[in-house]
Parts: sequence; structure tokens; C-alpha cells
Amino acid sequence: MLSSKKILVFAVAALFCLTTSNTFAQQSSSKNQNADIRGYDNPSRTGPQLSPEKQEQIRKKVDTLRIWRLTETLKLDSESSAKLASILSSHDRQRGNLFRERRETMRALRTAVTSKKPDEAKLQTLLDQLETNHRSTQELTEIEWKSLQGILNTEQQARFVIFQQDFRRDIQKMISSARGTEHGKGPVSGHAQNQ
Repeated sequence: MLSSKKILVFAVAALFCLTTSNTFAQQSSSKNQNADIRGYDNPSRTGPQLSPEKQEQIRKKVDTLRIWRLTETLKLDSESSAKLASILSSHDRQRGNLFRERRETMRALRTAVTSKKPDEAKLQTLLDQLETNHRSTQELTEIEWKSLQGILNTEQQARFVIFQQDFRRDIQKMISSARGTEHGKGPVSGHAQNQ
């Protein structure tokens, strides 16, 4: 049986394929809502392109790995694990939609502000959309946290917060390391996460 570390390495290798693609799951498919690795929006990146179906398969595998590791870390029974998976999946989908909206609005804002004579009304509309998106993202985070408090005790909540940070950091490090190795350079820096 594979250890959780080996499974994580496998999942990250699959994710690396996504991050080198112009069709990265968060950027091209309305189906993909992976909240753990967002913020890679570099249109100059080249690499093999994966179909939306393949991206969705990989996203599901990573989600499964995350729930499996959370279940172990938080020592959840099967009922609590199922509830946690349902909450995270639902909120990840919504967060993915908000992320795409924000990215599209930012692209429109960049275009609008670099025109010869920027239209102030259009700029204000785009700024208002960004503010609404920001508020919606904050509200979603609060709703998600309240939902989690309903199924996790205080210690489990603390372990969940630490797990999320560690899982995200580990994946980012592995992706950066894999990118550096593939391109013959050291680890790539500067890919901050938006979430």
C-alpha cells in the first residue's frame, strides 16, 4: 500500500502537468474548482495542454487525496469525513467560480486602463465588480468556516487550519521544484497564491 507521502508526490506530479499548461484547470474549465492551488495566471507559459476532462480527473484525485489525508489527520469517522468532503467540495466549486470572475474582471480592467483614453465609468464598474467579488469571497470563507465548526471539535478545527496551510505549502513547493528541474533552473519563486 502506498504511503500518503508517495500519493502526495504522485498527485503533485499530475498537478505539475496542469500548471505548465495554458489550460490550467482554474483558468480554462468552468468545471474545475481546486481551491488549493490558485493564482497561476501566466499566459506566456507553454507546455502540453490537457483536455478539460483530464483536468477534472486530476482535480478529483487531488480532492480525494486531500479528504483522505484530512480524515487521517483529524481522526474522523466515515460520517464526519463524508460531511467534510461535501462542505469542501461545494465551497471549492463556488470559490472557483469567484476566482474565474475575478481573473476575467482583472483582465478587463488591465485592458480598460491601458487604452488611450480610459473610460472612467467603465473603470468604476470594473472596480465595483472586484469589490463585490472580494466581499463574496469573504462571505464564502465565513460560511465555510461556520459549516466546519458544526462538524469539527476545537482541536480538529485547529488541526484543519494547520493542515490546509501545510498541504498548500507542500504542493506549491513541489510544483516550484518540479518546474525548476524541468527547465534546468533552481526552484521558481514569485508564484504567490491568491487565496
